[in-house]
Amino acid sequence: MIYHSFEHSYGCSSPQRPPRPPRCCCYPTCCCPPQGLPGLPPQPPFPPQPRGLSVLSTASTTATAVAAGGTLPFELNSVSVGTDISHAAGTGIVSLNTPGVYLVSFHGTATPAAAAELPDTVEVELRLNGTAVPGASAGNTFAVSTDSASYAFTTAVTVTTVPATLSVVVPEIGAIFDNAVLTVQKLGTVPAPVTPPLIPTPYGTY
Repeated sequence: MIYHSFEHSYGCSSPQRPPRPPRCCCYPTCCCPPQGLPGLPPQPPFPPQPRGLSVLSTASTTATAVAAGGTLPFELNSVSVGTDISHAAGTGIVSLNTPGVYLVSFHGTATPAAAAELPDTVEVELRLNGTAVPGASAGNTFAVSTDSASYAFTTAVTVTTVPATLSVVVPEIGAIFDNAVLTVQKLGTVPAPVTPPLIPTPYGTY
């Protein structure tokens, strides 16, 4: 980058404006030096610095009856890396311990409950802090008691207040679930908006 003075930088003056006194000027940005020059506040790193992996995968490997309104428990944590996500084996609650964006995937198999009045529809849904996450659900209509169906969904959730909780809930009609797996991975943090600093000059603020 070449620095010029106002005496030699025609970009800093015009026929309607007389030349300004000599001072350092960064042509063609003139008297608005780019951020990062000496004397300006340091700027936050962009893009964000890489961070360690944080992921949890928990499974329900045995047939588990879940009543209407109940939460599906997961008894085996097959993968648990990092501290952003935690889960107590045997429970249905996954805790998100740091703010950020999380990718959540679920898949499993369901059959009608023994006392189910068929045909009927069984649904599962993801809940964040007890509230259903839009679009994170799956359902199937069972006609006979020997039917089975696969359930799956994938979504992303943004967490700003921690701790937050995730759970897979059977909202209305109970069923028996098997080979269910819930995987949660932290994708990253939500960067705070950065407002460029105002640059004072002898001729005003830019």
